[in-house]
Amino acid sequence: MRITVDLLKQYNACKQGIDFMQANYPNGAEAIEIMQREDVPLEFLHFGRQYLDVSDEEIQLYKQICRIDDNSHNVWYSNDVNNSTGLMHTHHVNNSSFVRDSFQINNSNHIYNSNNISNCDNVAHSANIKDSNKILESHDIAESNDVARSNFISWSSAILNSFLLEDCSFIYKSDNLKDCHFCGFMKNSKHCLFCTGLEDEEYYIFNHKVSQSIYEKYREDLLLQLQAENPCMINVFSTKYTAEERFELSARFDNIFNGLSDVFYGWVSTLPNYSDEVFINLFFKNRE
Repeated sequence: MRITVDLLKQYNACKQGIDFMQANYPNGAEAIEIMQREDVPLEFLHFGRQYLDVSDEEIQLYKQICRIDDNSHNVWYSNDVNNSTGLMHTHHVNNSSFVRDSFQINNSNHIYNSNNISNCDNVAHSANIKDSNKILESHDIAESNDVARSNFISWSSAILNSFLLEDCSFIYKSDNLKDCHFCGFMKNSKHCLFCTGLEDEEYYIFNHKVSQSIYEKYREDLLLQLQAENPCMINVFSTKYTAEERFELSARFDNIFNGLSDVFYGWVSTLPNYSDEVFINLFFKNRE
């Protein structure tokens, strides 16, 4: 295919591409000749692949230059792609699908505006995420699910606006916790169930101190109750995407609580030191 300045202007090419053609080929040139130059801008090649009626030979040369293997399909404005499909403005991608505006993605699906993602699904506006699902506006997350606007989280689920958590679930606006569940507004604490506003504490249920053995018994009961719930109860993100909405993920902490059944709440009221006041703090102070 012959490329000219007028052709590029007709298709509203970027200024960089038009300037490149005017400087090097004011009278036009064959696409193959242009593509073989080492200094041709990749954006120029990406534009031509998407908008111009290029030949199979030109497509193969384009894929070779941009390092896109033959097992990858529907790849646009992307470089260094292997065994992947459905990419836009994405680079260094392996065995992934439906990725947009991202970098360094491996074995992952439905990723948007994120970097350094490995073995994940449904990640948006995040970085340094591995072995996790449904992550939004977060970084440094490992083996966790349903995490939004939180950082340095591992082995946890249903986390919002929190920092430095390990082995936690259903946590809101808390920092530096370990083995805490259904807690909010906590700091520097561990081994707590259904607590709010504690700092530098351990082994608490409903804001009351308990022995280690009592805590471990009810923690085990809690895990059994959660397992009895619908496996999809923690469903912060919509799973029914349209093509346009696929990467527009959002989260609300109250949606997490709403996924739990009345049976679960009935069991909660039987826990030692059950407190309506603590429960109100957890449920109504979490609104953003």
